[in-house]
Amino acid sequence: VVAEPDRFAECRLPFLGPVRTVYAQEGLDAFFAGFRPLVARQVIFGMVKFFFFDSLAEAIFAFAPQLRAAAATRLGVAFVSGLIAGSISSLVSQPADAILSKTNDRPGVNPTQAAKLIWDQDGLKGFYRGALSRCLWAGCVIAGQFAIYDYLKSILSVSSRDLALFLDVSL
Repeated sequence: VVAEPDRFAECRLPFLGPVRTVYAQEGLDAFFAGFRPLVARQVIFGMVKFFFFDSLAEAIFAFAPQLRAAAATRLGVAFVSGLIAGSISSLVSQPADAILSKTNDRPGVNPTQAAKLIWDQDGLKGFYRGALSRCLWAGCVIAGQFAIYDYLKSILSVSSRDLALFLDVSL
């Protein structure tokens, strides 16, 4: 609807008309095309991002404990850890992103077919096309996110332990 407004120009209802048109022409699956690779990509990206951020920050603080003393150095550690974590998570999730892009480029192509098309066209390197720019972009964005997160924790005097939730359930 947003990408192709002319396609739905004759619709009287601003939202329901395009929904009906897409449903009639392409079926229910059109609304969920690319959903599975999107979820897979986001889950992989998120898990790797948090794992590497926490692991790197702890490793840096274990190597140089004096960096915990000042808010500025903690912020620097968060930024560096976020930069590396964002880059690594982008690299790890790049194949899923390539499959998602291929399913979006070719309507009616499912994720398995998209993976086969990528493999047939370019082999393994096809899954990593554009990885460098994505790593740089995501690394900077994630570094900024974690730096802001760490800064807010600092000004609000909140520690990581304060953010942990433990449930003590006895049966």
